[in-house]
Amino acid sequence: MKKTFTVLLICLSLSGCPGKSEESVSLSPPADFLIDTVSPIPTVMPSLSEEPTVINQSSAFNPANLPADLIQILQDNRAVDFAVADPNVLSVIEGYQTSGLDPDIDAAIAEQVLQAGNAADKIDYPQTLTHEQIQSELDYLFNLLKYGYSGYEYFGGDDAFGAAKQAMEIKLATMSDPMSMSRYMNKVLSPYLKPVISDNHFNIYNTDVILGFGTKKNFYAFDEFYFYKSGNDYITTIDGTEYRLIDDNDAYSYLLPTIDRDGKLSYILGTMLDAGVDYLDVTINFINTQTGETINKLIFMTATSYDYLNDLYENNSMYDFYTEYTVDSIPVLANHSLYVPDTSDMEMRHQISKFFSTGSAFRNYPIAVLDLRSNIGGNSGYAKQDLKRVCIHVNKFLYPCT
Repeated sequence: MKKTFTVLLICLSLSGCPGKSEESVSLSPPADFLIDTVSPIPTVMPSLSEEPTVINQSSAFNPANLPADLIQILQDNRAVDFAVADPNVLSVIEGYQTSGLDPDIDAAIAEQVLQAGNAADKIDYPQTLTHEQIQSELDYLFNLLKYGYSGYEYFGGDDAFGAAKQAMEIKLATMSDPMSMSRYMNKVLSPYLKPVISDNHFNIYNTDVILGFGTKKNFYAFDEFYFYKSGNDYITTIDGTEYRLIDDNDAYSYLLPTIDRDGKLSYILGTMLDAGVDYLDVTINFINTQTGETINKLIFMTATSYDYLNDLYENNSMYDFYTEYTVDSIPVLANHSLYVPDTSDMEMRHQISKFFSTGSAFRNYPIAVLDLRSNIGGNSGYAKQDLKRVCIHVNKFLYPCT
């Protein structure tokens, strides 16, 4: 039976979609890449010349001169990024395969999906649905989940999804007949299916309502104080006075590495929070390193400001995949997205190809900066392709070419 009411979008390919990918987009960078997460973007962005500016070779980059803390961070990241897969990974994956599927139901579901796909541009979404229509929709949806969704067993299989469907049917019996499409989606589907599925690439939508089933988080930070490590302590300057951070209220758990506005390795206070949170307020205690006096500051960790994002994208289009510029003869590659909405778009394909070629240009420089601020995610494969072209002998210390 042709379905005209609810369209289930399951993004089976984990690459090419914003948000989570098959690997984190925050790649462990080569040793000659420092990632600045807080400094403002230059207002003038000159293009990167084909021929590199001659740099004093006496100050040429040597990975052995990196701060020990930075080397440790990179090595820890690489240990995760290049970890050998569990030898039993195949059996683990096979353990999540749905068993006992009926071939006839499987074929019927496949045919229904094919019909819906062929008529996608002709679907006429009704404004209201009867209980009978909703029951038909639920039967179709849960069959489609069982026979077509790869996360079915991972998220609990028949037990979890069967309970969700039963709860929907009980709720439906208490509601008006007919009811609006939006009420069906928001009051029947959403409350009972969202606790079961947590998948950033899973959506159910029609023309008016989009139900997302992922867990989305944003980075929140307080970057007015830069902390510098001294032994086991973290030191900062407030109003011209030097203070040591006290490790209470879990203060140390918020410390994240970055570079300050002078390019020096430092730390700021930051964390990941559920998207939509306004801010996180934390009271931080300090000790004056000279007098021993204790003070406290109420700080507010906030997400990247809308003003910053507007400035970032004001003159950009969907084809501005990356930007190249130089600062004091040091090349900078700014990439704010690894998401390609349409790989068949020839202009977008051209931009991707150009992005890959930047690695070859950077290869001639002893040091470069990769700017990933506010990168929305996407396909980490694009970043790896570019980094492979950057690899030269000095990189092998921490990021060997492959």
